[in-house]
Amino acid sequence: MDKQKTVSVEILKENGYTEYPEKNSELGNRFFQKKFTDETGVRYFINCKFCPFSNNKGQLRFWDFSMQIDTENGSVNIETIQWFNQDGIYSQRTIKDVEYYFQRMWIANRSPYYEKYKSKEVKA
Repeated sequence: MDKQKTVSVEILKENGYTEYPEKNSELGNRFFQKKFTDETGVRYFINCKFCPFSNNKGQLRFWDFSMQIDTENGSVNIETIQWFNQDGIYSQRTIKDVEYYFQRMWIANRSPYYEKYKSKEVKA
């Protein structure tokens, strides 16, 4: 059985990621972002960068995911490294694996919301 791609531009878009232009980046050539919300507000964002390059083994494709959370000690960047080499063909990890991992990090660190929605006053 052939292993399939688990990440691509199409898979990202199907999972709610939006492509956006990035400036001043030497490593990636395409960038995506997804916002995670609930009834209270915006929890966090997950960013993804596509990093293709060539070496003596041929064309390599990496997809790196990251998020920034606030902790009691300050802001922290969390990034996946080599989770999705060659479009995820080797690892067979999925977008849902990444999203679940980052959700656990946000909860475990008791990170505050990126933005809370304004509460609506209840009139009697």
